[in-house]
Amino acid sequence: MIEEKNQEQTGGLPAAPPPLTTKDKLRAAWARLQCISLLRNHRIRIRPRHHVNGLTALICALPLARQLGDWLYALGFAGEYTLIRAGRSIRAAALWLAAAFLRGWNNVMDIAFPGARTVLRELFGPVYVFCRGVRNIWLYGDGVRREQGFWAGIVADAIRQSIQALPAEPDIAGAISYAQKTAPPITESAKQGLLDGLGVSPMQEDKGYINVKIGFDGYNDLKTKKYPKGQPNVMIARTLESGSSIAEKRPFVRPAGNRVRKQAEAKMAEVLDEGIKKSMEGAVE
Repeated sequence: MIEEKNQEQTGGLPAAPPPLTTKDKLRAAWARLQCISLLRNHRIRIRPRHHVNGLTALICALPLARQLGDWLYALGFAGEYTLIRAGRSIRAAALWLAAAFLRGWNNVMDIAFPGARTVLRELFGPVYVFCRGVRNIWLYGDGVRREQGFWAGIVADAIRQSIQALPAEPDIAGAISYAQKTAPPITESAKQGLLDGLGVSPMQEDKGYINVKIGFDGYNDLKTKKYPKGQPNVMIARTLESGSSIAEKRPFVRPAGNRVRKQAEAKMAEVLDEGIKKSMEGAVE
């Protein structure tokens, strides 16, 4: 029994680890060297930083350092302001000298050639008026395009009238047609959503072309499981304009634009003609 207990105790001890090979020893030595180098580099970087932080804190704690900083800030601000004033003075002096030179040159030309200015004015006056008028027309036309947006409001009003003319049914009719998978009618919520979501985008310039867009934004009040926020107005407008797999198209945007195109073009021509007259009057003056 004593031998069995001794055997049990001997068998329960953990086995000794195998001896390290030369390759393992070299790998462990290389890892130890890398760790030592990493710690040394870390100490080299951290030690100066601690010294600099301590010195900075010590300097900032001194009252003289704060006064010196205020003095340096005031000196820099005063120097910058002095340079700005000097630059303004130099610019004013240069403009004054240029104006004086032009006045002197005009006086010399008037004395040497008393009738030259009148002759040049009569010869090149119409050309100057024409060039200035063309410039004013271009600027006025560009301003009209940017401000009026090619009278997109006329087209938007026509589209709004077309939406108001669309026949609408109660929302329950739309729910029934959705359950029966039949052609959905225009519901009252969808129609009101189109009226509320219709708008004109701001003017945008793209590579020299000034564009404006008329579209629909937002959602209507008909909320479903698929559209918890409400049906998108742009989807309703696209379905009515182009149709779908179960709904016939009932266009209202394209006919409205075609209906008021001539009216918008006439208004554009009228405003541009007024601008041309004003521009030419300003050029003559």
